[in-house]
Amino acid sequence: MAVDLQLKYGIQVVTDGEQRGNIIDYFEQIPGLGRRFGRPAIIGKIKPVEDLDNFPKISDCRKVLEYLESLGVRGVEVKVTVTGPITLGFTYGMGGLGPYSSILDERLYLDLAYVLNPLIEKAVKIGCYIQVDEPGLLADFFHPESLAVFLTNSSGA
Repeated sequence: MAVDLQLKYGIQVVTDGEQRGNIIDYFEQIPGLGRRFGRPAIIGKIKPVEDLDNFPKISDCRKVLEYLESLGVRGVEVKVTVTGPITLGFTYGMGGLGPYSSILDERLYLDLAYVLNPLIEKAVKIGCYIQVDEPGLLADFFHPESLAVFLTNSSGA
């Protein structure tokens, strides 16, 4: 239905409509992310997804590509939206930090970036564009000086 609506209005880069729900629930298949007392939480060390083909973002992307092919639609691209590591880390960290020392522990964000990278690469490989959403940056999850220190340290500068 979401794709049909976008096609009806001539959208050239469509999505599966994933913004219909919570932008982080998709990521609970990442080992280390889960729920504690019904809230998103870090429940262990964050590790890569073992089966990328069955990760919701990848399977949804494939479904949209297959649907467009079944319709015979040409010239329309598919976009996958990925919530970025800062927003994921901060949101899940508020419910529990697991093995991470604090919400400012750069290992948390580096681990998330490390596990998101193969997901992004897989989506690109099957033919999707990527949009990385980081609403946490706009919402000032971090004080600008803290973020600058984190980015400087993680880049090796």
